[in-house]
Amino acid sequence: PLIDIRRMQGNSECHACGRCSGQRGAVALAARSPNQEILIVGNQAQHGHWDSSLLLFGMIGLAMGAFQWTVSPWFISLKQAAAEWLVDRDIFWPLEANAPWWLLTHYPQNNDAFTWLDGAAILAYIGASSLLIGGALWLLLQGAVRLMNRRGEVFHHLALTLTPLGGAGLFLGLSATTIKLLRYEGFILAWAQPTRALLLAGAIGWSLYLAWKVISRYGANGLRRLLAFGCVGLATAVVGYGWYLQFWGWS
Repeated sequence: PLIDIRRMQGNSECHACGRCSGQRGAVALAARSPNQEILIVGNQAQHGHWDSSLLLFGMIGLAMGAFQWTVSPWFISLKQAAAEWLVDRDIFWPLEANAPWWLLTHYPQNNDAFTWLDGAAILAYIGASSLLIGGALWLLLQGAVRLMNRRGEVFHHLALTLTPLGGAGLFLGLSATTIKLLRYEGFILAWAQPTRALLLAGAIGWSLYLAWKVISRYGANGLRRLLAFGCVGLATAVVGYGWYLQFWGWS
C-alpha cells in the first residue's frame, strides 16, 4: 500500500518503496534518538495487540525458552518424568530415535539423535516458557496501566518500552552458541561473562528509562507513578532473572 509520507512520524510502516526520494524537498534525512520511535510514535493507532503480543510472548518469552532448554535442569526433570511415565505404561515408541533428520537432530554415527520424546519435551518447554514469562509480563504491565488509571491502549505503548530488553535477549541467546564453539576451539573468552552482564544491565536500564518516560507522559503522578514503575521494574526483573539462570545460575 502507498504511504502518506507527509504524515509519517516513524519508520515502522516503511517498506523501502523509494517514494520519499525526490519528494520536492519535503523529506530530509536527519539524526534522531532511537527512543523517539517508542516514546513519540509508540502510541499511534496502528500499534496494537500484535506488536505487544509478539514482543512479550515471542521475542522475550518464546525466545528465552528456545535458548534456555539446552542448559535447563527443569527441562531434564520434565523429560525424565515423562520418560518414566511412558515406561510405567509400556509405551516405548516415543523413546525411539527414528525421526527424520529434517524434523529432529538425527546423527547416530556421532551419537547425536533425538527421540520423539525429546522433540515433544522441547516444544513443551518452549511453549511453557512463552506462556509463563509472556503471561507474567502481560499481568505486570496490565497492573501498571490500572495503577495509572488508564485504558488498554496505554498498555501497548508501555509494552514497547521492553523492546531494548527483548533485543538484548535475542543477541545474548544467538551469541551463546558462537561463544561455546569458540571455547571448544581453545579460545579464552574471559570477557564474555562481564560483557553479557553489562549488556543485560544496560538493556534493563534502557527499558526502565523508557517506561518512566511513558508513565510520566500519561500524567501519572506521585504514588501512582511509583507503583506503576514498580510493576515495570518487576517485569524487567523477571526477564533479567531468566537470563541470569542461563548464563550464571545453571552454569
